[in-house]
Amino acid sequence: MTSALPTGRSAGPDHRVVVRAGAESLASGTGGPTRAAVLLGAADAARRGVGAPLPTAERADVDRITARTTTALGEEALRAAFEHGAGPAPEEAAALARTPTAH
Repeated sequence: MTSALPTGRSAGPDHRVVVRAGAESLASGTGGPTRAAVLLGAADAARRGVGAPLPTAERADVDRITARTTTALGEEALRAAFEHGAGPAPEEAAALARTPTAH
């Protein structure tokens, strides 16, 4: 699900907010893994949109979130949620990431 782009420009703070929100979603209750997968897709789209790579410092977090989300949802549901997350405009993805999760 993550793309291996060359190192270079940063996708900016919104991309990092989306990754952190994905991790928090996994820790929350109902809907957490689906929200995490949507946010993974949004973060990937944000990076690709500006031609930025997945920063090396974030790879372990993204891989961990992806693995836990895949375990919780299965490959097919993960793929569907990831693709759904890749669709919204960057502003919508950032707003979703800033929306608190229910505990």
